[in-house]
Amino acid sequence: MEKVIIVRFGELWLKGGNRYIFIRKLRSSIERKLIATKSRISAKRDRFIIYTPEKEIANVKDALAYVFGISWYGEAYVVKSELRHIVKGVISASKKAGLTGKSVRIEAHRSFKELDFKSSDIVGELLRSKDSLPFIPDSSSDRVIMVNPDKDETYIHTEKIKGLGGMPFGSSGKAIVLISGGIDSPVAAFYAMKRGLEVVYLHIHPFKDYRTALNSKMKELIAELSRYSNGTKAYFLPSYIFESKILGTEPKNEMVLFKSFMMGVADMLAEKEGCGAIVTGESLAQVSSQTLTNLSISSSKTSRLIIRPLICFDKEEIVVVAKRIMTYDISVLKYRDVCAFHSKNPATSANSKLIEKTYLQKGLEEAAKATLKKGKSVLFGKVPPENTV
Repeated sequence: MEKVIIVRFGELWLKGGNRYIFIRKLRSSIERKLIATKSRISAKRDRFIIYTPEKEIANVKDALAYVFGISWYGEAYVVKSELRHIVKGVISASKKAGLTGKSVRIEAHRSFKELDFKSSDIVGELLRSKDSLPFIPDSSSDRVIMVNPDKDETYIHTEKIKGLGGMPFGSSGKAIVLISGGIDSPVAAFYAMKRGLEVVYLHIHPFKDYRTALNSKMKELIAELSRYSNGTKAYFLPSYIFESKILGTEPKNEMVLFKSFMMGVADMLAEKEGCGAIVTGESLAQVSSQTLTNLSISSSKTSRLIIRPLICFDKEEIVVVAKRIMTYDISVLKYRDVCAFHSKNPATSANSKLIEKTYLQKGLEEAAKATLKKGKSVLFGKVPPENTV
């Protein structure tokens, strides 16, 4: 029997007449992940079948764990869509899966309705052959062997690995992600990608040379996130122009001014990169700059959609996801965060008119433009990190 990998789509079936666009995006994402393998993908009505050398199956499955848009995937055996071949296939597959002597539930679903037998016929034939089966048929068992007949091939599998779900990478457009060295923003980036956004990272650092930030944990953090995408660009921008401009400003307003400045820079970068949205890791009321009033003030610096995936998450919930996506241990490493130079007692409800007046007086819009020009872009993912200026 030939062994393959079945990939079932997630919520793509909700897309109606546009479904083929999303399925094409998903296929493209999978193909890029498997470019180093000798794999071939065949598209079926509601799934992909991946044909790959058996020695590469483990690598293929590892790669699929980082692809959005997949409901589930797993190894399967292929036999002819004839009852006698299916029975032999089930016997062989169950032995290989270590199900001998165990209670097993049989599930059959006929994808191709024009076959000369039904799903119930498969179960019936297997039950009539139960003396030859290595397992004990039991409709209440948690162990399952699944039989999916198609027109010419039938897929028999016992493995069903849950995928990431969501939408294929890049199927929803492109967005700037404001990323710090903390716990929250990488999780926000993960959720943005899960909903099909292609992301471009923006990191504002407190160093004279962007290489200091790049050679810190930020390189490791963005590299980890880039496993969920098909290559990623990150911009490293200095904060010193902003810092020099706000000298003499009332300390309690520094943080709100900085958040407004970041949003202004992000808006300019979004224009340059062709992004329709800005993603942040903000969570309502988590810190003083994330109160309703202060969020509203900083939001005024862009007319683009601002996506805040974590807005109603508490810290515990965010930490759970950060650990699951393997960014938590990197995020808690020591790093000189750009926000560290700001007031320890920032305003929780800043005066919007005063902030706007200060923003104009201090020339922060021009500072944002100048900061963007000082930035360096770096590629992550398939291309080794390098300065692309």
